[in-house]
Amino acid sequence: MRCMLSTTEPAVQFFRRAGYAYQKEEGGELAFTRRVGGASFPRYHVYVTDANGARAQLTINVHIDQKQPTYTAGKVHSGEYDGPLVEQELARLRQLVQGQEERNRASTDERAHPDTAPPKKGWFGRLFS
Repeated sequence: MRCMLSTTEPAVQFFRRAGYAYQKEEGGELAFTRRVGGASFPRYHVYVTDANGARAQLTINVHIDQKQPTYTAGKVHSGEYDGPLVEQELARLRQLVQGQEERNRASTDERAHPDTAPPKKGWFGRLFS
């Protein structure tokens, strides 16, 4: 399933924060995987095309690899490209982007309006005040 995400951090950093491991770069696309359980499969597999700009525009293609590919006479790949699990993962990634934007906004607000609270006292200062 394809989707566009706008993030303020590089693709590698964003997907590592999302729990993905970098797999490879091939043909201008970055590949990341995230295990669903303790075993190697099933796993989420994400291909990312990063369009550089002021904000990173990421085109992502998400699917689930159900088992290790078996290559015989033809290419056989058992992946789910849509469905509820893929949609849940896309929603989780979108939520991470939203959370990142909210944290960026909050830190910008803190820098613009520094606290006017009295300075903190150390342990000794609290003891005798």
